[in-house]
This record gives sequence, C-alpha cells and structure tokens, in this order.
Amino acid sequence: MPALDKRAVKRALWRAGEAIRSGLSALRFEVSHERLLHGSVLALVAVLAAGIRLLPIRWGAYLSEFDPYWHYHVARHMVKYGFASFFTWHDDMCWYPWGRDVAKTTYPGVPFATAALYLVLRALGLPVSLYQVCVFFPVLMGTLTCIAIYFLGREIGGPKVGLLSAFLLAVSPAHIERTALGFCDDETIGIFCIILFFTFLLRAIDEKRSDAEHLIYSVLAGLSLGCLCASWGASRYPIAVSAVLALVLVALGRYRPRLLSAYSISFGLALFVAVHVPRLGLKFLWEASTAPILIAMAVLALAELVRHVEERRNKAIVICVALAAIGASAYLMYHYGLIKLPARKFISVLNPMARKELQLFQSVAEHRPSTWAILFYEFGGGLLFALAGLFFAVREPTDNNIALAIFGVSSIYAAASLVRLTILMAVPTCVLWALALDRLARPLVRVMEEAEEAFVRKEEHAGKGLAGFGFPVLFLITLLSVSGAIRAADSPVTIASASLPLKVECEDWIDALSWMKENLPEDAVVVSWWDYGYWIRIIANRTTLADNGTINMTQIKLIALMFLSNETEAIKILAEKLHRPTHLVIFVTFDRYGRDAGYGDENKAHWMCRIAGLDEDEFWDERGGWTAEGKNTLIYKLIDWVKANVTERAYTPLDHFRLLYISRPGAEPTGNIYAKVAVFEIIYEAS
Repeated sequence: MPALDKRAVKRALWRAGEAIRSGLSALRFEVSHERLLHGSVLALVAVLAAGIRLLPIRWGAYLSEFDPYWHYHVARHMVKYGFASFFTWHDDMCWYPWGRDVAKTTYPGVPFATAALYLVLRALGLPVSLYQVCVFFPVLMGTLTCIAIYFLGREIGGPKVGLLSAFLLAVSPAHIERTALGFCDDETIGIFCIILFFTFLLRAIDEKRSDAEHLIYSVLAGLSLGCLCASWGASRYPIAVSAVLALVLVALGRYRPRLLSAYSISFGLALFVAVHVPRLGLKFLWEASTAPILIAMAVLALAELVRHVEERRNKAIVICVALAAIGASAYLMYHYGLIKLPARKFISVLNPMARKELQLFQSVAEHRPSTWAILFYEFGGGLLFALAGLFFAVREPTDNNIALAIFGVSSIYAAASLVRLTILMAVPTCVLWALALDRLARPLVRVMEEAEEAFVRKEEHAGKGLAGFGFPVLFLITLLSVSGAIRAADSPVTIASASLPLKVECEDWIDALSWMKENLPEDAVVVSWWDYGYWIRIIANRTTLADNGTINMTQIKLIALMFLSNETEAIKILAEKLHRPTHLVIFVTFDRYGRDAGYGDENKAHWMCRIAGLDEDEFWDERGGWTAEGKNTLIYKLIDWVKANVTERAYTPLDHFRLLYISRPGAEPTGNIYAKVAVFEIIYEAS
C-alpha cells in the first residue's frame, strides 16, 4: 500500500472545506431591513390575534355555542374508526327513531382538519386530547387567517396595505366573535379558504407572472375553493363573486386567454372536489348557485372565440348568436327543472322577504337582518374608511381593485341581509380600510417631505402642521373603531355561562349534562327544544328527538306543538306522534321574584308558537304576560314548577311528569338571575 502524501491530504481537506463553505453560502439568503421589519410586524400581529382570541380561557377551555360540539363529535368518530367511516356512518342516537345520515348532513372540512391535526400532534408525542385540539383550533385558524389576508392586501395595494389589513382583521370584532377560543365552526376554515382563493385567483390571472406560476396559482385557487366547498355552505358566495369578476373584465375589454385557462383549471378542480362531498354531490353542479360560474365560463369561451374573428361585422354576429344561445339554454334548463334552486336559507340571503315563511330559520338570532347599530358596533369608523377605499379602488380600476370592489359591495349586502355574515364582510372591509389609510397617508407624507425641503431652503411651509393634524385624526378614528376587540372576545363561552349574556361563570348546564350522563338510563330518549340537542347527544350521550341540525322540520313543529298544548294533549302527542320519549328537559331563567329573565324556554316559547303555526295572542297579552290559555300549556306549567322548587313555594305536580333533577339546587343566583336546567321523567300511564 503506497504511503499517503501529506500535500495530497491537505489539498483534499482544503477542497472539502471549500465545498462545505460554498454549500453553506448557497443556503444563505439576504433579507433587507424593510422585509425584516415587515416580517416582525406581521409576527406581532399574529401574536396579537392569538392573544385576543384566547381571552375566554379564564372561564375555562370549553367549546362554544352548539355546532362546534357536532364537529367534535364527528372528529371523535373519525379518530376512533378512521376517516373512511365518515362516509358510511349513521348516528342512531340523533333524530329518534330514524337517526341521522352524518355524511349527507355534515360538511367534513372542520372534523377532518381537527382529527388530522390531533393525529399529527399525537404522532409528535404531544399529550393533547381531541377536545383540546377542537377548543384551540379556531384560535389557530383565526391567526392563520390574519396572516393570509396580509398576502391578499399586499397583492392589491402593496406590503403596507397587507400589514394594515392583517392588523385590522386581527382586531375586528366581527372576525373575533367567530374565531375565538372554542368556536370550532365552519367559518374557521371558511374565511381562511376564501382569502386564499381570491389571492391565488388574482395571481393566476396576472399577466406579469410566468406560465408556470399561472398554472400553480390556478391549481392552488381550485384547491382552496374545493376545501371551502367541503367546509362551509357559504362557498356559493365566492363562486358568484368570481363569476361576476370574469363578466366585468370581459365587459371592460380586458379579456385575455389567461382568464379562460385560470377559470377552467380553478373551477374544474373545485367542482371536482365539491361533487365528492356527500352533502353536495352531483346535484351541486345543477344548483342555481353554481350557474353563475357556468355562465361566466361560457362568456369567456365566447370571448376567446371572438378574439380569433377578424371582421367587426362577423364578431357582432357571433356575439349575438352565442349570447342568445346561452340565454335560451339557461331558460330551458330552468324551465324543465334541470337547474335546481338552493336551500331556502340561501335564497333568503338574496331575498330577506323570503324569510317570513322560515320561522325556524328566523328563530336563530344570527339569522336575522343586520342593523346600522350592529354594523357600526362591528366596524365603527371603518365603514367610512371602507367607503373611501372603495372610491380609491374604483378610481384605479386594475383587475385587483375591481375584484376588491365587487367583493366589498356584495359582502355589504350579504352582511346587511344576515347578521351572521358580518364575518364575511370583515375581509374586504379590512382590505378597503387599509387601502384608504395608505392612500390618505400618502399626500400627508408628501407634504411633510416638502416641508422639510422648505425648511432647508429657509422658506415658510404649513406642511408639518397639516400632517401633524391629519395623522392623529386617522390614528384616532382607527383606534376608536378597533377598541371593541377586547370586549368582543372577553366573555365566557355559551355553556360556561349557561347562555346568560353575563361575564360570569354559571355551571348549571355543565352540571345538568353531567348528571344526565351518569343517572339517566342508557336507552333513555330525551325530548327538549332543538337548541339543546347537540349538548344532550354529545355531552350527556343520550338519544334526542331533535338537535341543532334542524333536518326534520316536522319533528320540530310537533315538539313546539306539544309544549304549547295542555297536559292531556301533550302526552297524546308524545305517545302517538313523537315516539314515546322517556325524559323531558327544559331550561328556565328568572329573577329572585320569579319573573321571567327571557334567556331560556320562557322566551323560546314565542318561537315555538310561531313555528307550530299558532296565534300568539291566545297565549300572551299585549304586555307580554301569559293569558289564561297560556297558563294552561305544558311549557308554562313546567316552568312554573321549576320556579316553585327554587323559590320554595307550594305547587301541584303534573300527572304525567315527575321532576327528577334541577341544576345546582340551593345555589345563589348568578347576576341576580337563576338559570335552571330541569329534567322530568315522562309517565304515560298516570296513576
């Protein structure tokens, strides 16, 4: 074996060192001070967004409202039996005696996401429960949404608009209320996907980007919209908005082949995903809410065809014939029933008057029309800035600004029609607000620069005074408009406060559900107003007749009629039409003197009356008090019985109902209000 040459070894080591150094230098990337500053500010905004949304934790880490419990229930089933089990699961403990086809009545987006996140965290060795993942998931998604809107704002108005958009969304009460701790509902993923979809779509149609970028962003836009279709019924909204955008661009003479290819890829992929969601299925393609994109695609294809026709006369002929064919096809498809109308709750957003026939839909507070007071509470002076931003967007009608203007105007209408959709309005409002602040600040900055130059030249200039007044005004209006952020988040979740609008802990529902889980027979069937169905099914693990899915209007109407009947008629309805449930649950709120507080079934009785199709004047007088007929109803007697037990006064029990439990007996009222959950056993054969 030849001896090693020391010089050769040194050269080899030197070359190896040079290779390592060059490799490390290749990994380095230079970051400008501006980018570093923007990244730091965005990180602070993300921390702010997460911190605000975590405020309810001081009352306990619970899921909020009702629908998040169903998402947790579905995710729990996926974790236990696998993701494929979702598509074949029939929950027999809901909507007794028929049960519930889970896949056809549930959007899988949120359950799939939370279950997948839980499995990943467990695989990494983190000791978390699925319930904890669901509780903190909206905080995570709310924070990611604030980061996502930065890129949308930057796409439209530059980095400054992006940062301002992220900050404004982070402190937006409309967004905070539905992404705070425990609110694990469709909006958590839905708003995030809407922002991603519009960001990727605007990049896909941008002529300045390469063909590879165009293809990638078109696919990403389609996947974002597909994820939205699998997560939230409001997916119909961005479909309509993007279709209007395409039509407006064609009308303004801005058609180019990239529009047709971007829309074809994005919506082809999104609809492919949508039809594989059991709740949507193939019928989604023939729904009227999908028709706008089909019309937009036809118009884009027509524009591409016309582009290859040289003579103006021939172009006019082609356009007229094609538009007539599109219109005739749409009419014939609707006339012969090939195009189906969406659910009436979606129609009622476009036409609020259609809600008169949907008493059950109107009974939910978040389904009522917004008022100026609500919008001002949610956005404050941001409404004025949004209008100013709309002016700046229309004055500079780029593709991005046109998209923002359409998004903004349509979202205002949607939010005014349905108070729940103020979260949808929050997205374009924050971007328009940021755009207005940026555009209004520019002349002030320019005036300050001119003042500095005048100072150097020793000339008089009023610029500093003007800027010194303008900037504080912009800052003060913005500060006052976002001051409600803490108030919007700093309140306990529904179950922790027993549905009371107070910032106090009230464990009546928590204790009652625990008692039901431990003491009611496993085969018990519970009848209650539909509001509490998810809690009873998922927390107490008992079979229910109705829940928050409201998929059987007839059953809910019968329950309403039962509560507003006398005891004899009520027991007959329970036995003959409601399949003989074994137990009944009511929720009652009242003060120390037995007067109704209006947060429990004593208030919901009015909606029971409307849903049952009865005349309210028979049960309540002009002052809202119970009439003689009203005092003979089952709901009144059950409520009065609960009050009598708490206030310790005499009461004659009913023949067919036996009181088993009242929550927190002997406890002092919360904020001078008693919030009592009562469980009754139903006795069909009276002694």
